[in-house]
Amino acid sequence: MKKLTQAALFSGWLEKTFALKSEQRFWTWKCALGWYLQHGGGTIVETGCQRQTDDWGAGCSTTLFATLLKDHNIGELHSVDITADFLKLAQEVTSNLGIADRLHFHHADGVEFLSNFSQPIHFLYLDSYDWFPNEPRLTECQQHQLRELQAAWPKLSRDAVVLLDDNNLPGGGKTRLSKEYLADQGWVCLLDWQQSVWVRSEQI
Repeated sequence: MKKLTQAALFSGWLEKTFALKSEQRFWTWKCALGWYLQHGGGTIVETGCQRQTDDWGAGCSTTLFATLLKDHNIGELHSVDITADFLKLAQEVTSNLGIADRLHFHHADGVEFLSNFSQPIHFLYLDSYDWFPNEPRLTECQQHQLRELQAAWPKLSRDAVVLLDDNNLPGGGKTRLSKEYLADQGWVCLLDWQQSVWVRSEQI
């Protein structure tokens, strides 16, 4: 439990920067980013980049990751999206941070990208393919997230953290199948809310 406590209390950086802007996802961001920093940083991969300049309702993930890397001078980000306009916006909103050499934007399908990715992944954030409450789209979004997770699986580092977005929604959100897969593989959930945070059980 010592590691989990340290992860949850890693610093006041997130509170000062984002706490009031992304209330639904604040605690899961805090937990997952704390774990990532505590274990030395490294490569972050997000599928589904930031779509709006002030997209706080969805977490503003690309801005959040890029700001973390700048302020802590640690790691690199690979942001993947199938929509070119979203990637262009994500690049624009992070262009003033001065770390362009550590921010990589990829116009690609998440499953295909992760299948071909060759680096160890220390933080995997899965947020591509919108959640839909009705079938067949509900099952489609769940299956897509699971396929991304399985494509990334061989690349996850020993101390990796996996963050799943659009959790705690009707029908299991986007995360139902991914959470079942992680549990079957012996991973444990550190926190389950609007997002779901997972790590290997032997790392706790």
